[in-house]
Amino acid sequence: MRLSIGLDLRQQLEMRLTPQLILQMQLLQVSALDLEQMVREEMEKNPALEESDGSPGTVEADVIASISEPPPEAAAPVPAENAPAPETAVTRLIRALEHLRLYQPPLRVTPEVQAYYAALAAAQTGERRERYKDLRAALADEDFRRSFLQDPHDAALVHDTITPTVLQGSPKTNVIPSTASAELDCRLLPGEDPQAFVRTITDVIADPDVKVSVLLNFSASSSPIDAASYAAVRRLAERDGVPVVPSVLTGFTDSHYFREKGIASYGFIPFDLSEDERRREHGVNERVSTLNLRQGTQRLIELLRILDVETQDHGQTQHDAN
Repeated sequence: MRLSIGLDLRQQLEMRLTPQLILQMQLLQVSALDLEQMVREEMEKNPALEESDGSPGTVEADVIASISEPPPEAAAPVPAENAPAPETAVTRLIRALEHLRLYQPPLRVTPEVQAYYAALAAAQTGERRERYKDLRAALADEDFRRSFLQDPHDAALVHDTITPTVLQGSPKTNVIPSTASAELDCRLLPGEDPQAFVRTITDVIADPDVKVSVLLNFSASSSPIDAASYAAVRRLAERDGVPVVPSVLTGFTDSHYFREKGIASYGFIPFDLSEDERRREHGVNERVSTLNLRQGTQRLIELLRILDVETQDHGQTQHDAN
């Protein structure tokens, strides 16, 4: 199950223009010559004013220095050099994300994951061969659990995951934003309640000013293993001596849209990928070897031929059953 969550922290500050600030803003918009003329006109109108020994450039520098100080009333966003507060929207968001980073979701082995590892047990060696036969019981052992969870793929199959992917704050380095936000890509185990998960996230963050909202939510889905397409993949794999076992994806798949329409959908990668090639998936250096490309194309063509036969046999079997 995929769940995208947004964290939004807003500091409600108002910006009010005082008469002094309005005057300072007007002075900044005039040239040095115009500013000098304005000063002379004001001195003629007001005899209490006295001319200093400084040059016009000094007058302009004094104006800039005065507006660099914080205005009497709070303004947002605030320039970073204006004595920033100990806590800002950004620092509080960072603290919220740190709480989520330290949070350890509870472990849960679904029936699908239990069956998946039991099917993989025969291909394992040593301790894992026995442990995989009953993963749920094996995770009760602290040493094995620690070793098992070190693999990100294995860990994602037995607990929910929370990954920050998008951060937003100020568009400028010297401006402290009044709001900061983060988007989290969360993958929930089948059967998890999204609303309960959001409440857990809120409790872990423990900051009432951080708003947690759901941006996107897809429920878990699956396809039956008695369909003709599944049987075709199994027959093709048997020719190469490769076992076919049902698995649980830790990522999102477009098969979700087909399954919503009642169409069985399966992922099929006709390549024999190395660990290096797997790590490159969805990256800027994603690639496969020319051997994989040639053999994978041949496997895909052969699968279509097998599927044609399996579809006819599957349809005949259903007809006989009816």
